[in-house]
Order: sequence, then C-alpha cells, then structure tokens
Amino acid sequence: MKLISLTDILTTAAESSGADAVEEAYKAYKATVSGASDHTVGEAIALAYAFLRERKAALALKVFELNAESYPNVAAALYNLGEGHRFMGQSAEAKDAYERTVAVDPDHALAKAKLAEMRP
Repeated sequence: MKLISLTDILTTAAESSGADAVEEAYKAYKATVSGASDHTVGEAIALAYAFLRERKAALALKVFELNAESYPNVAAALYNLGEGHRFMGQSAEAKDAYERTVAVDPDHALAKAKLAEMRP
C-alpha cells in the first residue's frame, strides 16, 4: 500500500481548484499526518520549485508561504520563501524572509548573500 504524499495531495488540489484548495489541503495534511515535520519542509520546497518550473508562480508562492508559516524556525523554509518572493518581484517581502532566515540561522550564507545583493 502506497501512502499518499504531500506532493500528491497538493498537486491534485492545485489541478482541481488552485491556490485556495492548496492551502486547505496543506492544512488538512498537517492536521492529520503524525510526524509531518522535517520531511514535509523539504517536500514542500521541492513541490514549490516544481510549480515554478511549470510557470505556476502563484501556487509556488502559496506553498512557500504555508511552509514558512508552519515552520517559522526552519531556515530552509524561510529562505525559500524569500526566493519565492524574489521570483515574483516582491523585493520587500523577499528581504523580510531573508532577514528572518538569518535571525534563525546567523550563518546562513545564501540568505546573507541575498541581503548583501539587495543593499543600495
């Protein structure tokens, strides 16, 4: 028996009803799956980048946002939220996410580099 993955659930939701359905499905998954933690962070990030490759930027950003909201102390979730905002041209939001990343992980080289690039 194959367990249904977060990717399967969110992809199905996205195909049927878009970003609102993705949010509902993500929250339902988190509420019902015991131990949805570290693997969920990485799986959500991978799915968001898959949405970006498919030119579904709004869906990607929604997944990045949900992931960062669920894991506010995980640098990878925060950094990739910044990348999602940067991709969407939302510089202020990207900067905020990178700053939150560095607050959680002061040695996060990628976030520090992005912040340095953003300085005037």
